[in-house]
Amino acid sequence: MTETAIKFGAMQARDLWNAPA
Repeated sequence: MTETAIKFGAMQARDLWNAPA
């Protein structure tokens, strides 16, 4: 996994976590 992929995944996860909250 590349750093970019990890960064993008973390950003998406954050969005999913912040969406319902």
